[in-house]
Amino acid sequence: IGRGVNNVSYLYALNTDTSDFKWEWSPESSRDHSFAWPIPILGPDGTIYIQDEELAHLYAVKDLGRIHAVRWALHRTGNGSPRLGAATTAGYFGQYTATETAKPVVFAVDPDGTERWRHPLDAGETGGLLVTRNGLYFGMNGTGVVYALDPATGTLMWRKQVGTATGGFSEGLTVGRDGTLYAGVDGTPEHPNEASLIALK
Repeated sequence: IGRGVNNVSYLYALNTDTSDFKWEWSPESSRDHSFAWPIPILGPDGTIYIQDEELAHLYAVKDLGRIHAVRWALHRTGNGSPRLGAATTAGYFGQYTATETAKPVVFAVDPDGTERWRHPLDAGETGGLLVTRNGLYFGMNGTGVVYALDPATGTLMWRKQVGTATGGFSEGLTVGRDGTLYAGVDGTPEHPNEASLIALK
C-alpha cells in the first residue's frame, strides 16, 4: 500500500491472511515524494514497483518477509506517474511528464533497473497501462486517443481516436479472452456528452 502521512510517503506491507503489519519503507528524501496516487505493481518474480507521482522516480522493492530490500531506484526529472503501471517478466512499463520538454514519456525498464526504451508523446497523461504479448496499450487523458506500442522496442504499432479531442479515460484499459481491447471514455466524437465503452479488435 502506498500512502502519505504528514507529508511523508511510505510503502506498507501487510500480511494478507492476518492483516498484521510486516514492514514499511520510505524513500531517502520522502518529503519530496508522493505515493498517494500510484498503485504498487507486483511483478511476476515478486518485485514490487512503485513510481513517485511528484518526482517520477521509480523504485523496485523486494519483500523478504519481516523485512524488505530496495533492489534499485531509477531517478528522473519529471512528475505525473500513472495510477496503474504494468509489469511482466520483461520488466516495468510506466509514464511520466519530462521536465525538460513538459511532455509525456512512456517507458520500459528491464528487471535490473536499466531503461530499455522511451517513447515521447505530444500531450496528455495515461489513465493506466495494459501490457499483453501483443502490445502495450493505453489511453491518453485529455486527447481521446488509444495507443498501442511494441513492448520490446517502444515502436508505435497504431493509434486510434476513440474519444473527443479532450476526452478522458477511466483508470485503464482491459482486454477480453478473445483479444478485444476495451476502453472506457467520457465522450466520443459522435456522442461527446455520453460516457461510452469502446471495443477495439
